[in-house]
Amino acid sequence: MSRLSRTIRSLVQCAYLLCTFICDAVWFLQLCLRSRAALAAENLFLRQQLTLYPEFAVHRHSRRAELLCLQGRATEKVRNT
Repeated sequence: MSRLSRTIRSLVQCAYLLCTFICDAVWFLQLCLRSRAALAAENLFLRQQLTLYPEFAVHRHSRRAELLCLQGRATEKVRNT
């Protein structure tokens, strides 16, 4: 029984791997057949997103540091009372 379950598990894993490979191949072919204009538009959009990311990351980091600072002050007030 154990050998049969291992064989079935191996077959399921192979089927999953084959399905993943076929899906990736279809996706690759779709990307190869895209027009240059669509590719340029997506490239421009992604570049704009990339320029916005560092601003967001710095803002998010500073906000977190501010919250941690406020949290530290709140715990100090509780300890002192």
